[in-house]
Formats: sequence, C-alpha cells, structure tokens
Amino acid sequence: MVYARAKNLKPEEFPYAKAVRIYAEAGKKYELTELKLPLVEATFRKALSAEDIVRSRLASI
Repeated sequence: MVYARAKNLKPEEFPYAKAVRIYAEAGKKYELTELKLPLVEATFRKALSAEDIVRSRLASI
C-alpha cells in the first residue's frame, strides 16, 4: 500500500510484477518457506477490481 500511495496508483493500476517482488521480500523478512505470490495475475487483477473490493467489503459487514 505504501508503494501504491507513493506512486499515486489506483488498485487496478498496481503492477503485478511489483506485487510478486513485495511478496518475496516480505516472505524473506518473515522467514516464510514459500516466497512465490500465491495468485496468478488474473486472480490478482480480479481481487483489485472495484467490484471485488466492494463485494469483499459487503461480505464483511
């Protein structure tokens, strides 16, 4: 989120390659055994779509 705010990116503009790198860096920091982002790009894009964000919010209330 810090990266996206600094670059003034909307969720749908967030680069998948950057998400892969951030996940791997965090995995190293927290000593995870699996450093590969567990989402293919299509699933990542769907999760960041406005429709999916709203649906997730509504499901949590």
